[in-house]
Amino acid sequence: MGMVTSVIRRKSRVQIDLDGRFYINLRMKDFEKFPVQEGDVLDEQAFEDRLSVAQYEEAYEDALTLLDYSQRTAAELRRKLLDKGYAPPAADAVVQRLTEIRLIDDATYAQRIVESIARKPVGVYAAKRKLRAKGFDEDDADDALEQLDDEQQSAMALALARKLLPRYEGKGDARAVRNKLSQALARRGFSWEIVKGAIDAVMDEDEDMDW
Repeated sequence: MGMVTSVIRRKSRVQIDLDGRFYINLRMKDFEKFPVQEGDVLDEQAFEDRLSVAQYEEAYEDALTLLDYSQRTAAELRRKLLDKGYAPPAADAVVQRLTEIRLIDDATYAQRIVESIARKPVGVYAAKRKLRAKGFDEDDADDALEQLDDEQQSAMALALARKLLPRYEGKGDARAVRNKLSQALARRGFSWEIVKGAIDAVMDEDEDMDW
């Protein structure tokens, strides 16, 4: 239970605060069906349950439209529905249903993302950040990241180091070049062990280079 302390109307949305803190954003038409005013005492669960029943069909259609534009994780889709003014129970019910019928499949989606990353000179840490930003859970992310094993990462880091090395020719001694390469590979998300191995290899290949 909480007391409504403010009702803020913003174009097509209404923000409701309880006990001085943000509670929910509603679509204007839903607020008109379930109006509240400052000073009302609100049972949050009961209020959200009523909203969910009224919103479910539209939330489901909006979710399908969002998926038509691009594939999304369960977390991304839930966040989009909340941003559109749907109550959390409605968003959760829609995401659950779409997961059950495999229109949302986080495990497969994570695998496809990492497959794409594996073709680029990008390290495992960068891949982890991308998966985390999309809201994949740890199990799905870890399973997908198994594609980026040490052999794959070493090959990618070495190819990138070879590509970058010529731009540093004549711009410092071996230590300076090594530092620049290390920073460049680290920015791409490669681990320290992979970075060191790639730089050792590429520097050994170019022992005769004029630094």
